[in-house]
Amino acid sequence: AWLVPHLVGAKDRDAALRLGAGALIDLDDRDPKAAQRAAGLLWALGPHTALGAVCVRTLGRGGRPGEALTLGEHAIEGAEADPTADPGVRATLFSEMARLHLDQLGDRTAARAALREGRRALAGGVPPLVLLDVETALHQQDEHGSQALATARQGTNRPIPAPSWERSAWVRLRIFEAQALAAGGRIDAATARLADLPDDASTDERELFWVETGSLLWRAGQFIPAGEAYARAARFDPSTHSADQVRWMDRAATARYHGGDRAGSVEAWTQAMTLARNAALVVEVARIGATLASVLREVCRFEDAARVGQEAYDSALAAGVAHHAINAALAMGDLRLVSGATDEAATWFGRCAALVER
Repeated sequence: AWLVPHLVGAKDRDAALRLGAGALIDLDDRDPKAAQRAAGLLWALGPHTALGAVCVRTLGRGGRPGEALTLGEHAIEGAEADPTADPGVRATLFSEMARLHLDQLGDRTAARAALREGRRALAGGVPPLVLLDVETALHQQDEHGSQALATARQGTNRPIPAPSWERSAWVRLRIFEAQALAAGGRIDAATARLADLPDDASTDERELFWVETGSLLWRAGQFIPAGEAYARAARFDPSTHSADQVRWMDRAATARYHGGDRAGSVEAWTQAMTLARNAALVVEVARIGATLASVLREVCRFEDAARVGQEAYDSALAAGVAHHAINAALAMGDLRLVSGATDEAATWFGRCAALVER
């Protein structure tokens, strides 16, 4: 963000715009609102093909499709009037216009037309990954599964690019390829494609791929491997606090439970509770705690169940979430009933009834 004002005042306009396009890509991933402001400032310097593609992407993702469309049309006019414009950059501009029409404006006809122009601009050259990404999505929406898979593989058979706009497209194509394989019953091939990551894959990319692996295995009824995949996505560390980590560890626990691994599910839900506390996610503490208390009762860990159930109940009341408080009260009532403390059980069930009647 600090670079943009300097670029706006630069004497070498073309160099500033090329540099600005790269800076905007990075900024859009980190701070979309700042990226939208920067896009307007940079575009005011004048039409530029590479910058136009990035601005269309930034404004479209930011929920400003009308502005993105107008800016993209101006950028196309500039590119067509510039015989020196790089074919790959021109194809990327048309690809982003196609994505805008497909995702934001719901116009598949216009998306197809933009992709044809992108292919024409390449003149038989190698298509950028962003073009293959949009083409794959369009084939998928048209229910042309074999064409979508073939298009995706044109991209995923290439080495993964360095961290960039193109890299994001490669990741999406690889995930689509795995989903298509899984839909055809080839679960092992699908998970293998997701596991086949390069050494320089980022933490976020690995998390994304492990989550997708867990999802594919879950849908295939392979609950224990799904739980392991979700647990790897969560990367449990007691010193960290992330809502995503809580979500993935909760899914790991649920998958293990469905797979019959009660001990593994208790471990994962206990870790999810730790992560939720660290992140101060009181509602998640209440929700997960109510479930964990019930499972701890099932494995006869009554003292732990009582402690967790009470924490879940107190957290739910503090957060004002009645349905989680009801679940926690039910778990505590069942626990006291199993333990033979019928009076305490009646008290908990009474609290549950009072919450229902509110």
